[in-house]
Amino acid sequence: MPEHMGTHVDAPAHSAQGGWTADQIPMENLYGAGVIINVKSKAATNPDYRVTIDDLLRWEEKYGEMPRRAVAIMNSGWSSKYPNKSLVFGSPELSNVSSFHFPSWHEDAVTWLINKRQINAVGVDTPSTDYGQTTNDKKILLELKTWQIWITFRKAEVRFIFRS
Repeated sequence: MPEHMGTHVDAPAHSAQGGWTADQIPMENLYGAGVIINVKSKAATNPDYRVTIDDLLRWEEKYGEMPRRAVAIMNSGWSSKYPNKSLVFGSPELSNVSSFHFPSWHEDAVTWLINKRQINAVGVDTPSTDYGQTTNDKKILLELKTWQIWITFRKAEVRFIFRS
């Protein structure tokens, strides 16, 4: 199984010179309260959907303000497409990255999460934190800068959210 087909962590050094390597990330930055942003219905009708600030505000209207140092996970329903690579990447042309179609985060939403909620990480149930049609590879990872990480979740299925 290729590395991007399962849960993993990409350290900031993956795309930012001078960023932390995996062994340099402080342990307290590797966990946090889980915040699941459900965009399944939007991704079902738009495979290039990107989580917006409005999605985050709707989550907060329902559950309250996000906890600081949380891990915000996009649940697009994409995990149901694994392990079929053509479905996962939204294209039968796996050697042509410009043909990819899958949802992820909008960079404005990630910036909002960093500045307004001081999150520890973002996660996705798709191949990348950058959506399939991005023309700036690793833009979201660069947005997270040197004090953040991101995690790719094969499954973003959480049935219950426990609140303290």
